[in-house]
Amino acid sequence: MDIQTDKPTFTNDAWSKLIDTYIVRPAQGQGYQKFITKKKKLPYRLEFTDTPQIAMFVFNSNFPFSIPNIDAINWDLVSLPTFADKPKIGSQSMPVVFGITSISKQKDAAMNVIQYLMSEEMQISESKKGVMPVSTTDAARKAFAQDTPFKGKNWGALYYNQIAPGVPKSNYQLSVEKSFTSYIQPIVEGKKDVNTAMREA
Repeated sequence: MDIQTDKPTFTNDAWSKLIDTYIVRPAQGQGYQKFITKKKKLPYRLEFTDTPQIAMFVFNSNFPFSIPNIDAINWDLVSLPTFADKPKIGSQSMPVVFGITSISKQKDAAMNVIQYLMSEEMQISESKKGVMPVSTTDAARKAFAQDTPFKGKNWGALYYNQIAPGVPKSNYQLSVEKSFTSYIQPIVEGKKDVNTAMREA
């Protein structure tokens, strides 16, 4: 969305490039097309962990810690592919944010808690549990998931690329994103081309 006008930006070239790269091209395989034609949906998490019917799945670093049957498959992780015009730039982060409201009666105490959460000691402690640290120190990053059953995985992949900068969000962001979701299936099935779908959305 354009943060200044609150207008959707679906007709921008960047969207077409993104959809083509992440949705259209990966779905060209015969097996993929057979699946979506039969199931009338795109493969997702269950097709990776439970069936399994797909060999790769893109998700964030919390994935193995939120899936109850992750041990049923032999898995590891790598960094996300990047665009040629943005080398070494990965995905955005999905941070949990702490703040203090203007009506708080305990602003100093709240700030003390936030400062404690931001301390290197606490960042390393949380990182060991599989919570991606805000701290960019080697100690905090190397500690990631070391107190979990997955400590032997390739967690360095999380830091192989730079985290993409955040962008301003509109109050209408989720509503606008939902208006496009219904177009993904027709695009993948070849019933709509990307430009038409973006324009209609």
